[in-house]
Amino acid sequence: MSIPESGKLELAVNDVPSESGGLNNFIGAGIHVHAGHFAERQCRVICWAIVIGLGALQAWSHRFQVDHDGVNYLDIADNYASGAWGAAINAYWSPLYSWLLASGASLFRLSRSSEPVFLHLINFTSYLCAYRCFEFFSSQLLRARLGAGASASFSGHTWRLLGLGLFLYSSLYLTNHGGSTPDITLAVFVYLAMGLLLRIWSGHVSWSTFCCYGAALGFGYLAKTVMFLLAFVFLAVAAAVAFRKHRGALAFFSAPICFLLVAAPWIITLSLAKGHFTYGDSGRMAYARHVQPQAAPFAWGGQTATSEHLPHPPRSLGDSPPVIEFATPLSGTFPLWYDGSYWLEGEKIHFSLEGQLRVLRRSAINYLEILNNQRENLVLFLLLFFLQDSTFEYFRRLGQLWPILLPPLAALGLYALVLVEPRYVAPFLLVLWLSLYATIRPSVTNMMKFKIFVHRAVLATIMVTCVVLLRGAISDAYSILRASANEQARVAESLQNLGISNGRFVSLIGTSRDSFDWARLAGLRIIAIVPNENANQYWFGTSGTQERVNGYFAKTGAVAIITDNVPAGAVSSGWKRIGQTSYSIYPLPTKTP
Repeated sequence: MSIPESGKLELAVNDVPSESGGLNNFIGAGIHVHAGHFAERQCRVICWAIVIGLGALQAWSHRFQVDHDGVNYLDIADNYASGAWGAAINAYWSPLYSWLLASGASLFRLSRSSEPVFLHLINFTSYLCAYRCFEFFSSQLLRARLGAGASASFSGHTWRLLGLGLFLYSSLYLTNHGGSTPDITLAVFVYLAMGLLLRIWSGHVSWSTFCCYGAALGFGYLAKTVMFLLAFVFLAVAAAVAFRKHRGALAFFSAPICFLLVAAPWIITLSLAKGHFTYGDSGRMAYARHVQPQAAPFAWGGQTATSEHLPHPPRSLGDSPPVIEFATPLSGTFPLWYDGSYWLEGEKIHFSLEGQLRVLRRSAINYLEILNNQRENLVLFLLLFFLQDSTFEYFRRLGQLWPILLPPLAALGLYALVLVEPRYVAPFLLVLWLSLYATIRPSVTNMMKFKIFVHRAVLATIMVTCVVLLRGAISDAYSILRASANEQARVAESLQNLGISNGRFVSLIGTSRDSFDWARLAGLRIIAIVPNENANQYWFGTSGTQERVNGYFAKTGAVAIITDNVPAGAVSSGWKRIGQTSYSIYPLPTKTP
């Protein structure tokens, strides 16, 4: 049996009855095909039900959670929705996610309290789209390998179940679509582009395929900036495949054209706003923070080196501990993190061999940890691998998949140079896992028995994976049934009751651990901060330290200082707990007109 593009089982050449079998054999074969088709539909319906059920459970349990990144995406969306495009154009945060959020603010007139729910609805929708695109990629991969016999050990049901387990782990555990970042949105375009690349590799070199391929890469770039660089790898692989198939050489050029049609307007807009060519500054900033000896913007105190003079760094109000102010000119709930590329404009990138080796070691450790967390899949793969007819033949077949392996390997290598996080690399790891499985070709004489063995081994692997997923699902269900109060909303409500809301300024001692969504919900702006690593200097400093720092904050126009961490034993005179939350407030004297 084979799985065509639609994902449905069809009658393969070997299944056609011989002429000697007569009409009865032919009718029996037809009944077998229709039964297989019905069973395949049932399997697909069950898989979709599981995907929808677990995804909805995670999305609903996280519906009020918005982390630091999510607050900035919502702030940018506000500017788009209100027409303040100059303030919305941002070189650090990718635009597509904010555009989707802005659509909700414009079409549905959402309140601040309902915006988090809409954000998670977008993530859930992206999650479902990602599974549909993954189905497309998975069926294209199996269909391409069936011709070479490399996937003969997997029946249609087994292949779908294997893909289901890998997708759920990747999307719910690694990517965590319940978060407030666009990583699950990027996965949609990664799977779509990989599926289209498989079609090109399999000989479908039509103009429409290449156009969709280029557009998918363009929208992937709008989802996350890293896809701009990876798009060149995707396009180079497609070009190599197309030019080997002479009739696809001309059609290939529609791919880069469509990519530019989607990506160029944003690149031009961004470059004009910044005054120099740029496709986004997130990669440059990440390199500066992680490879160079540079602190993250949350704890940034000014210049990156004594020899550098940035045109507009945050203002330093005092030392011991440092007090940093950043009220103007950027908008946003927390301007220091709203567009870090503004504060670091003019920064010079210095290559550091020691720093690069340190990052590579850390990346290797992170990859090993991710692999260790998927050890049940590793055991399954090794079990099937050692049943190979020939190790050499396996790697020869794997080498034939080079067009499918190069893009995800390039992505993993690119992230290894800067920062590896599970949510960044999840879709690329999933593509590699499925490619490794697709190359399996066992050395057995009774293929039917072996398929039964593989099916049971896959089921066992999925059951182990489900333990991890089930633990998360139980936690999500418990949080829904318990209906625990949203602390961020409680802090915002308490501040509003104190008259601290609607455009007022506040300052922080250290950065909130979970989020500063409380400030956004209350309509506040955080305009000054004592960085995290200097917070103890405030709490345990010499006599008069707190009074001096409080005076600096008062001069900025802040009406209060807020923190979510008052250390035990610290001098906290004048500080009060905000309701029944972990946050505390120190009111500041306000200027009289």
